Amino acid sequence: MTVSGLPSDPVLAPGGKALPFTVTIANPGPTAYADTSLVVSMGHCSCVDTPTSEAPQGTLQEWSPATGTWDSVRYVTEGTGMDFISRPQLTALSLGPGTSSSFTFRVRFKATQPNPVHKGQVMLDATLLSRAQQLLSPSSAASATFQVEAH
Repeated sequence: MTVSGLPSDPVLAPGGKALPFTVTIANPGPTAYADTSLVVSMGHCSCVDTPTSEAPQGTLQEWSPATGTWDSVRYVTEGTGMDFISRPQLTALSLGPGTSSSFTFRVRFKATQPNPVHKGQVMLDATLLSRAQQLLSPSSAASATFQVEAH
């Protein structure tokens, strides 16, 4: 799995522009991936001073090639446990052996935040899970680091 299409030093800021990126899922093995789900989540952020360091509030949209529009999907942050993996954006995905599929998203931080946001970093994580919410393989997760500008 890869996360691609980002500038070399991607920056998010509250109220700033949305950053598009592509998640590519590849199945290099001999067995089909069936009934899998994709979770795109924002990891802990050094840009907030809260007990759980959850990423700032935001929005996530997926590009629909069929309609030519951006559709809002669930914006997920990682907190104190693994409950974020139960909040996929895409479900019932199947991928045959030796094939791949790509999905384009864009992420943005909301202009108004409940806590002050200062300069820092946040990870965007993409995770492909089985029906039992387990990683399919070590290569079924990918991340990208974003710089965060002050609010």
